[in-house]
Amino acid sequence: MNGLRTGAIVVAIWTADALTYILQQLLYYAASDQEAPLRDLYYSSFKTAGTWCVITLALIGLRVVPRLRNRPLPVVLVVHLALALVGSGVEVGSDLLLGRMTGILPIVGSIAASFFRQSTFNSIT
Repeated sequence: MNGLRTGAIVVAIWTADALTYILQQLLYYAASDQEAPLRDLYYSSFKTAGTWCVITLALIGLRVVPRLRNRPLPVVLVVHLALALVGSGVEVGSDLLLGRMTGILPIVGSIAASFFRQSTFNSIT
C-alpha cells in the first residue's frame, strides 16, 4: 500500500508540473497575442513529465536516495550528475521514438545537440 501511495504522489507531482508548464506557456502566448499550439504544448509537457515520472519511480524503487545518505558531498554530486545524464539519454530516446511514431515535435538537429541541451538543463535541475 505504501508503494501505491508513493506512486500516486509521484504521478500527481509530475502531472502538476506538466499542467504548470502548460499554464505558463498559455499565459505567454496570450500576452504576446499569438495562438498557442495546444497539441504541441500538451504533447511535449506530458511526454516530458511522463518520462521523468517513470525515471523518478525507478529511482525510488532502486532506493537511490537512502543509499546516498551519509555519503560525502562529492560522491552525491557524481551520482547526481551520472543519473542526470542517464535520465537525459532516456528523455532524448523517448523524444526520438515518440517523435517518429506520432510525427509530433520530432527532434530537430542532431541527437547530440538535443542530448547536450537536455543534459545541461537536467543536471542543473
